[in-house]
Amino acid sequence: MANVEFELADHKQEMRPYVCSENLPKHKGNAVTIMGKMKARNGENAIIIWDGTGDVNLTANDEEFFMFVMENSYVVAEGYATADNEVDIREITELEDANDDTLKLRAKTCLLMDKWSGAIYGQ
Repeated sequence: MANVEFELADHKQEMRPYVCSENLPKHKGNAVTIMGKMKARNGENAIIIWDGTGDVNLTANDEEFFMFVMENSYVVAEGYATADNEVDIREITELEDANDDTLKLRAKTCLLMDKWSGAIYGQ
């Protein structure tokens, strides 16, 4: 039987904590996962999302990342926290069953998981 190896993307080879705008500065330079509602485009290679606690700028080196993301749609993005309110994304997925209450609950959960990371295993 042949051995099959898959190459993981850089951002998937390390822990990607769930973040929101309140704890994003703590994770600057690290891989993260964030969920939000698209508010607006910010040029060709960036969008602004609201994550339940504040606005976060999602950037990408390829405008195709955001080509199909429409205003008011909900997304989950993985990438690297590059500034206090910015994530340079490597992957983005549009969600169908999310709403504003989901975002608020997820933001609270992110803060709790961050605060109690030594006691909660779930990152």
